Amino acid sequence: MPPKLRVVAPNSAHERRFKSDISTNLANVLRTKPLVTPQEAMWKVTTEMLANNPFNPPSDGKCPINDLPNELLAYIFKVGREMEEEEGADDDDDVDYIDQHTIEYPGDSDDDGFRLAKPLKKGPVLRLGEDEEIIDDADDGDNEDWEDEESAEESDDSDGEDDDSDDEDFEVESVLPFQILASHVCRHWREVALQSHTLWTTLEFVAPARFDKLEAYIQRSEGLPLDIFIDCTIPDGETEEDHVHEYDDDDEDGDEDHECGEPTFFSRDELAKILDLVIPHVARWRLFEFSASFYPYVYAALTRLAECPAAPLLEIFQLYHYEDCEDYDIFTPAELNTRFVPFHGIAPNLTHVSLWGVHVDWEASVSYLRGLQDFELAYHAHDVRPSYKTFLEILDNCPDLETLTLCLSGPALGTPLLADSDEEWGPHAHEIPSLKDLVLCYHPPPYATALMQHLDVPNVTQLALAFDEQDYSEFVVKALAKPIRGKTKSLLAQLEHMKISGLPLDNKAVEVLLDRLAGLLTLNINCSEEAEQAIFDKMGAQKDPLEAGSSAAPAEGHASAKAYCPLLHTISTTGVDGARMKKFVEARRAAGVPLKKVLMCDRDEISAKQEKWLKDNLESLEFFEPSDSEEEIDVEIDDEEGDEDDDDQEEPPSLMNLD
Repeated sequence: MPPKLRVVAPNSAHERRFKSDISTNLANVLRTKPLVTPQEAMWKVTTEMLANNPFNPPSDGKCPINDLPNELLAYIFKVGREMEEEEGADDDDDVDYIDQHTIEYPGDSDDDGFRLAKPLKKGPVLRLGEDEEIIDDADDGDNEDWEDEESAEESDDSDGEDDDSDDEDFEVESVLPFQILASHVCRHWREVALQSHTLWTTLEFVAPARFDKLEAYIQRSEGLPLDIFIDCTIPDGETEEDHVHEYDDDDEDGDEDHECGEPTFFSRDELAKILDLVIPHVARWRLFEFSASFYPYVYAALTRLAECPAAPLLEIFQLYHYEDCEDYDIFTPAELNTRFVPFHGIAPNLTHVSLWGVHVDWEASVSYLRGLQDFELAYHAHDVRPSYKTFLEILDNCPDLETLTLCLSGPALGTPLLADSDEEWGPHAHEIPSLKDLVLCYHPPPYATALMQHLDVPNVTQLALAFDEQDYSEFVVKALAKPIRGKTKSLLAQLEHMKISGLPLDNKAVEVLLDRLAGLLTLNINCSEEAEQAIFDKMGAQKDPLEAGSSAAPAEGHASAKAYCPLLHTISTTGVDGARMKKFVEARRAAGVPLKKVLMCDRDEISAKQEKWLKDNLESLEFFEPSDSEEEIDVEIDDEEGDEDDDDQEEPPSLMNLD
């Protein structure tokens, strides 16, 4: 039978050209060889057109890639692994406080998309235990089971008789790490892969793991810096007592155990084994990330980290405790409230630190919490937070700090009832000149107000807010819209990008908020609640120049604008359907401040005609799937004339990840 034509994706232009080429070539064959049948002529045309099909092996049996220098082949492996890592970095199911642990702003990347304010995982990821057959052959020497090029081709020929089997095999192998797949193609590729030490520098521990295989991968990294990821989270509905008994690495019935169900999470004994394997290499750690559902795991990890010597290469240090707590006044369990100092306080190259529900000895940790570029504190009980003095000392030691995230955490107050008192905070605001990106979540209004009245952040252009239930009108009017003492410009007036995941305000505060956002370029807003819907609707209404006049002067240079946020060109929304978005876009255009780009949640209703109208009246319309899928794809823009009829609801055809 003729070779298969494999189409990567439908494309109308390519399809037309393809049909035209077939018709032309078929006519030529029938004209020059009148004795051949149409079927034979079609066979000849197909064979000629697919002569250089890259999905078929060369006719001479020689694969050109094997002529490449080893250095170039190793570089191809490196690029392939990096591509896989970029695709997989967004698949984490972290518990979040603003859209899956990421804060994103439109219009701040090369393609005018949304950028992550979180450091991404770098390098290849090895998921130990995903396939015992793949990792059993861990030694670096020759092995009789590895096929050379000829035997591999023969195997491919014999396997090709069963297409269904091929598809099943591909589905299984496609989830394996790229470097392992590359090392199993042939002997030559295996040798190159094993000598490409950068392919083996990242280890991700996810249950079930076969610990006896780890040393080979550490050896293959040849002393290069290591990225360590340890996931000790426990599935919802399970407890530590539900852990399946440990299996023996040499157990011949391991596959049967896997079919019956191996452990879905690590026991604390297994965590100890993991730490026993990686801690001797602490001098090589570049990244260390640890996550757990219950604090005894965190305590066990902190105990070992406190015993570690210096971590001279460590750049990224992230500890996440995801256990739900109802009371954030006092840390529980009290018997585990030990304040540790990881790495004996010596980690001179740290740039990113995230501590979720995990506290340390803050005063003693000042020695290594310095030089940071990204600092995140989240979900700390009041009695284990750093003092305001220590908090400021850490900030002073980070002259290049660009991103600060405070989520239900921050400097502790000696007397919470005096949150707005200079007695607690001091008479003057503390300046953080390097800060550009600020995230505030779930603070009580008095605390949030006082905090922002005592932090001077003159260069912050990106702000993300997530508050709920209480009224934050005073916070906006007194702390965000009003300049701090000694300054002439408010925080809102200097913002270019803003994300609102929750901000309950009264009508007056909404007007003040929007009036001060005169320089705002992009907005990401969740309109699932009425409070945020009011903010969105106000932005689409004609501006009354007298509305905010009693509380604040008009924004400089924009007093005559007919709509709020006159420079806004991109908006991302959740909880806004097609009809409301169309009305919003029309209103902004009528006010002389048209939008360029709109990103909508794919779960919000929009008809085909509404979508078409929006595409015709915007430079870009894209859809994203929030939280559970973060795969990003491009959206083609339809330039045809739209129909303003808003009937016939249908699902959005395309998705673009935002959150």
